[in-house]
Amino acid sequence: MWEIIGYCLLGILLLLLALLIVPLYVRLTFNDELRVCVRVWGIPIFRYSSEGEVPQSTDEKAKPSKLRSTAEQLKTDGVGATLHLVKEMTRLAAGAARRLLAAITVDKLCLQLYIAGSDAAKTAETTGKVCAVLYPAVTALQQTVLRIRKRAITVTPDFLAEEGRVVADVTVHVIPIRIIMIAIWLAFRYRVIIKRQKEVFQYGKQSAESHGPVD
Repeated sequence: MWEIIGYCLLGILLLLLALLIVPLYVRLTFNDELRVCVRVWGIPIFRYSSEGEVPQSTDEKAKPSKLRSTAEQLKTDGVGATLHLVKEMTRLAAGAARRLLAAITVDKLCLQLYIAGSDAAKTAETTGKVCAVLYPAVTALQQTVLRIRKRAITVTPDFLAEEGRVVADVTVHVIPIRIIMIAIWLAFRYRVIIKRQKEVFQYGKQSAESHGPVD
């Protein structure tokens, strides 16, 4: 009996390990509506479509003010400590984004932009400006942090349409264990930053109390 239980537990562990190292494929398509499909071993495990969604009304009074929370942080920790915390958090976010992009492989990037306009000259000028920004940006991403295996990007002027349009078909894959490792690294670095921030604040508070008020 214990052998059967042991084999079952071993099978579960092997299955979990396989799920962590098997590529997770995500396909995003956009053509007036967003569709997302997540597959493992070719089997769809998640689907999403924005068709029929009603935009939710935003209640500005219910949301906490970021400016107010920042002002309270400044009063509590001081200007220098708060700016140092913001700097460290920005650096942490940049590092996490860089690691995340390095873990993602773009198998297919198909993007079609339709620039609408009745004036041929202005539409052609706008199309040229979009091309001058879009193509170098994608090339820079591909040469630095993002692996793109296949890409097809076109920018087309449309003199008959009233509004511009975007059609996209993107397929990416990622190894789940790499995302988990990035999350662990991010959580560890966040705890280190918060711990250092508390130590600096406590040291500054004790130093101010030891010197006493200045006459």
